Amino acid sequence: MTELKKAIIIGAGQMGQVTAELLNINKIRLLAFGDNDPAKWRTAKPDNADVRQAQDAEIMSVQRAVCLGPDIVIISTVGHDRTEELAKQVKSYGCNGAVLCLKDFHELFDIRSRCIGHLMKRIQDKRIPGAIAELGVYRGDTAW
Repeated sequence: MTELKKAIIIGAGQMGQVTAELLNINKIRLLAFGDNDPAKWRTAKPDNADVRQAQDAEIMSVQRAVCLGPDIVIISTVGHDRTEELAKQVKSYGCNGAVLCLKDFHELFDIRSRCIGHLMKRIQDKRIPGAIAELGVYRGDTAW
């Protein structure tokens, strides 16, 4: 059996939480979230050594998260300047793992439209009456 890759997610806000939910738990083990906002820090649920859900993961300082020795660091912001700033911060703490930036994937993939398209097809295939509406959209794009 292949050993799970250990990952941390930098940014515990909405994008970080969604990113955590998209992780393949058969390949990646979420160690923790790292965040610069102490108001977001929290400990993991007590009996949960193997985090399987984002809401169970500990949120800690970025430095402390990097010290966990992850194989993969995911920067969950999509703004260019903020992403670059966080990537530099992670590297300054001696990160030896791969650093993946969500902004790069956000620019390459239109996950929102594909998900809605798949949902629409399933609804139509099941002949469920009604219309589909998308919430959280600003000027034709998801409000990140």
